[in-house]
Amino acid sequence: MLVLSFPFLHSRSFRTFRYSKDMKMKEKKKKKKKKKKKKKKKKKKKKKKKKMKKKKKMEGRKKGRGRERRGKGRGGEG
Repeated sequence: MLVLSFPFLHSRSFRTFRYSKDMKMKEKKKKKKKKKKKKKKKKKKKKKKKKMKKKKKMEGRKKGRGRERRGKGRGGEG
């Protein structure tokens, strides 16, 4: 690192320079975290689909198509 003069280290321009650098680092970290969350959501959706398939097999009959099928997630026979 460059050896900076002592007054510059305590000047306003240096403080704003440090602040802007820190903010850029924070933004980069936030973007990476958001991407990880999206991946987790996809996994949860897959699990729900598997549970619904098991329910249908246990009931032993096919549910209606389209409009009839819509309200029938957790509530069984909607």
